[in-house]
Amino acid sequence: MAVPFWHKLVFLMLIFLIFSGVWRALGRNQSVQKVLHKFPVPVLLQWYTIGFVAFAFFLLECLGNIVLFDYRDTDFLDPGKIEDIWDEKNITQDLRDDFQIPGWLRWTSLLSPIVGAIAFMILLVHATQNVAHGSRWRKENGTEEEKTLNWKTSDRQELVLLVVSMPAVFIIMSVRSSQRMWMVMRGWHTGAEAATDLALFHENLELAAVCQYY
Repeated sequence: MAVPFWHKLVFLMLIFLIFSGVWRALGRNQSVQKVLHKFPVPVLLQWYTIGFVAFAFFLLECLGNIVLFDYRDTDFLDPGKIEDIWDEKNITQDLRDDFQIPGWLRWTSLLSPIVGAIAFMILLVHATQNVAHGSRWRKENGTEEEKTLNWKTSDRQELVLLVVSMPAVFIIMSVRSSQRMWMVMRGWHTGAEAATDLALFHENLELAAVCQYY
């Protein structure tokens, strides 16, 4: 069975990043910013706000699936429950040996999404502080146009926000890759579905690497 398009986070993320890049380029135009600043809360329409809101949604979707299907349904990848799934799916002994997760590695892996979520929150705080500081500085020390368009980022601030947001993509895609890996190792998907999971596992990390060079 093919994986539904909306479950392929790597493609959704790619489409969003393209949209975000186009919107960021348009946002450099003064006339576009003048229109945006006519709205009651113009900061909500800026590329950086839309970007981090979307990133937060993607991460929450990943974490929600992990909590429901990996933490709750398998009791944190409990070996006994995993064995039952393997029996149900007729997993061969060779694959069971490959899929076996040592106790220390199991808990390290299970904690990784939580660590990722904490790191994302730190990035979000940094980005928020940067945006607020830049807006306040333009209001107090900028030109007349900067005081009017105070939520428009300078070229330097835009680069800073891009550097801050890049790890966010890594966090989201690595959390998703962990989820794909667990799908295979606990026998949730087998055969062609498992091959698709492994392919998406690599594609997630490759997209994150592309964002690094971007």
